[in-house]
Amino acid sequence: MWSERRRGRKSLHGKVAHPPSVTGPFQNIALPPWEKERATQFYADAAIVAFRVTADCAGEESVPAKITASGGGLDGAMLSDGDLTTPTHVPIPEAGSVSWIQFEYSSPRTIRSVTYVTQDPGELEASITGVGAPEKTLEASDDGRNFRKVATLPGGEAPEHTVSFAPAKARYFRVTFKPTPRPPVPGWAEGSDPRFLRRRSV
Repeated sequence: MWSERRRGRKSLHGKVAHPPSVTGPFQNIALPPWEKERATQFYADAAIVAFRVTADCAGEESVPAKITASGGGLDGAMLSDGDLTTPTHVPIPEAGSVSWIQFEYSSPRTIRSVTYVTQDPGELEASITGVGAPEKTLEASDDGRNFRKVATLPGGEAPEHTVSFAPAKARYFRVTFKPTPRPPVPGWAEGSDPRFLRRRSV
């Protein structure tokens, strides 16, 4: 568990934000209700690490990106507040369409990695609803209209992912979400009444 604070070119006087002290699998994500009884509350400081950031990173603090999304309704501030228990939402797109989150900078920026947290449907949920985890791709553009692929963003059960790639410089970056084929029905459910499966999932 950790917290961070950026200070530009000035000395830091004061306290660094307290890291999460929740007992759970990652950052401030708590254990599920059926495991809380056996949880032990413990916290102790381990270390404070200070390091210089590149000019590009420092510039992001003074001139933050303009964040937009397809369909609207996305709260851009929630993408970097460090709170993983109150996510903002981007709906999984219908077949043949694409959803996206876009970051627009006032001048070209160079990025080499991206860290993201998504809540993909689990295997059981996907098999029942017929909606699997969307395909996620990072794209870049110089004009906001013509985008090129930068990296594929994998999913999985880990709560947070970091992907590194060759440096990409652009004014616009976006993450696209594309629907994937309907997940196969698991062997234990073959031949079952779909209405029965829906009742079981409630």
